[in-house]
Amino acid sequence: MKRGDVLYWPDFKYADGGKPTPKLIVIAGVDKYQDALLYRTTSQSGGYRPDPEGCHSDDGVYRFRDNLKPFDMPTWVQFEKPTTLSVADIKAKGIKVHFSLSGVQMQAIINCLKRSQEFAKWLVDYGV
Repeated sequence: MKRGDVLYWPDFKYADGGKPTPKLIVIAGVDKYQDALLYRTTSQSGGYRPDPEGCHSDDGVYRFRDNLKPFDMPTWVQFEKPTTLSVADIKAKGIKVHFSLSGVQMQAIINCLKRSQEFAKWLVDYGV
């Protein structure tokens, strides 16, 4: 598992509770301890999420709309509330790599993240 891999997490549970739901998760990087930095995606439109393709750093999202591949529907990568989980725990939970983003796509997401208010210095430990 590496930066740019998109995981299919069949029973993702939000920190604030609720029913587990399937979720695609982007690996933004892995630190020296083999902990992965994970960002949620969503295809559910929301009034606050901008629709055009690309970086929306002020809104804390990156949008895949016109150039979907490898996603199969318009999708936002959300920068708020990242998750960290060890690669060993990801594998133990049976979470699998669904597909991988290209290096260019992943760099665009990282560049957008770095311009957002969600960016923090500790993210550098993950290669961000």
